[in-house]
Amino acid sequence: MNIFSKSLWEPIIGLWSLVHVLFGVVIALFFVLFNGSFVIGLITAFVLASGWEILEVIFDGHENYLNRVVDVIVASVGYLVIYCIYTNQNISQEILNLSLWIFTLIFILGSVVGWIAYLRYNNLNKK
Repeated sequence: MNIFSKSLWEPIIGLWSLVHVLFGVVIALFFVLFNGSFVIGLITAFVLASGWEILEVIFDGHENYLNRVVDVIVASVGYLVIYCIYTNQNISQEILNLSLWIFTLIFILGSVVGWIAYLRYNNLNKK
């Protein structure tokens, strides 16, 4: 087994995983900016990411189970890393606010571009 093989990792982690990490980042920045509890923020990120995966099962269901678990984990890791970085530094409210806006825009852009690419890919494969 080649651990660097694309076919090994592609069903588990892919470009959508980046969007899930960004989701965790956005939640963390929100909780840091508004002095939210670390634990409540982590639970929020975990519950919202899990809820999203449940919605994907209901409306699409194209991913395997392990990929869904990894998506929730990477969202939680995104939250953990950013929360720890931003709370252990002396960062101004302006920078936190700007970071929240920038990462939210990147998250939304990544989601929209990814969804458009997914729809185009499905349309090409139906022909």
